[in-house]
Amino acid sequence: MALPIRDNIPLDGMGDGAYLIGNFDNNRTNAQVMLGVKATDYLPGTVLGKITATGIYVPLAPAAADGSQNFAGINYSRRPAATVAQRGAATVREATLNSNLLYYENAVTAAQKTAIEAQMAVQGIITGY
Repeated sequence: MALPIRDNIPLDGMGDGAYLIGNFDNNRTNAQVMLGVKATDYLPGTVLGKITATGIYVPLAPAAADGSQNFAGINYSRRPAATVAQRGAATVREATLNSNLLYYENAVTAAQKTAIEAQMAVQGIITGY
């Protein structure tokens, strides 16, 4: 019987923190955040920005001007659609991850992705492929 490559990837998609590589301390790497209102589920690996005025984390939006255009974290686990802000967890510092498993809800160009990865590096998040 073949063993799965990652034991935290469920049959219905990417599992909690599946984008993380190697050893990491969940209590150090992740932080509790407030996720913004969203009509669809937050998926693990969703790249997040943070609205400056409210501190609410939302999918990173390169064309925005409210703070959410800057990298703030990566959603750790699936969270359901909600009509009010909800608690979640995000990888915000000192981690190594597979950037092929990151999800950008809003389209990003290659140049924008490079800039986002540079912002990740400032927070100690190292990307690999």
